[in-house]
Parts: sequence; structure tokens; C-alpha cells
Amino acid sequence: MAVLLKISPDAHLTFKGPFSDVVTSILTLQNITKDKVCFKVQTTAQSRYCVRPNSGMIDTGQTMRVSIMLHPFQYDPNERINHKFMVRSMTLSEEKAALPLDEIWKNADPDVVVDKKLLCQFEVPADEPAPEPNNDTSLDPSFPPPSYNDVYNTYNGYESIFYPSLATVAGPTDSSRYSSYAMPPLPSYDDAVNS
Repeated sequence: MAVLLKISPDAHLTFKGPFSDVVTSILTLQNITKDKVCFKVQTTAQSRYCVRPNSGMIDTGQTMRVSIMLHPFQYDPNERINHKFMVRSMTLSEEKAALPLDEIWKNADPDVVVDKKLLCQFEVPADEPAPEPNNDTSLDPSFPPPSYNDVYNTYNGYESIFYPSLATVAGPTDSSRYSSYAMPPLPSYDDAVNS
């Protein structure tokens, strides 16, 4: 099938870390036909990315830049990540170009749609060591993690997260401020009705 768009990069989308913040890769689409071309970008990992614009129309000879934003995540170099993108495109007549994009794609003939697959690559900067997995669940390694009773205090059937043992970290002079997390007594049913 004939190529409709010149896609750059044409094989791999590269995301360069660190991955503690949003990382953006730019995809450039150029219409190399004599007709208007519509496109849409799809991925196998929809929850991990934001694509803007994820669909559109490109006039003859025009170019569109698509920003593919990877959401922050904990990168593990030992994990195999197989994220893929696909750019779907097809030419449009003047009549079809006047229709909404979702309707165009809903009624698209699969025989005229051109698909281009791209693989994702993740690169960590050479001067930054790869992060080691952190299995420590305590707030501070200098004291043991709180017990279940410390974490979940049940009050009248409601569970609230509360760390009374954290008062020892702040020192005796500041421990009083942690008592503000305690819930005030709830009024009884009779008090609520009579008020």
C-alpha cells in the first residue's frame, strides 16, 4: 500500500530519562500525497501516555508535530517494556473531509488505511545511575515501621490513618501538635435530633 505520511522518527520513539517527571518525544507527520490525509495515533499502553493531538487532518505538503508525553514512573532497567505506537492514516475526499473525525474513522474501509508501527525505547543518561528498587516501606530506616494499631485507629467505625509514634521523631517539645489528628467525639443520635 502506498505511503501517505513521512513519519519521523520512522521506527522508534525514544524517551530519555530521568523518568521522575514527564518525558516528551516528538513525532513529525508530513503529508506527501496530493490529497488531504487524516491520521490517528494509538498505543498499547494508553494509561502511560498522553498524545497531543492524537488525531487530525493534514493538507498536502503540510507537516504536523505530535507530542507524546510519557507519565512519570519508576524505571527498572531489568523490566522488559514492550510499549508500541501505531500511526493510522488514510486519504480523504473533499466530501469526507467535511465530516467529524470520529465519524470518518468509524466508517473507514480497512483496505484503504495505512498503518505504521513504532517501538518505544527508554534511555537513562550516562551520568545518572539506574535507580535501584526500593523495598523499604518504613518512613525512616532509623526506627521500625508502625504497627497495625499505630496506622489504623478505629473510631466509631471510621478508620483514619494516624501515626502516634511519629511524635517521637519531632521530639518531646513538638509532640503535642500530632494530637490534632485525633478525631473529636461525634454527637450521639439523641443530641443530633434535639439540637
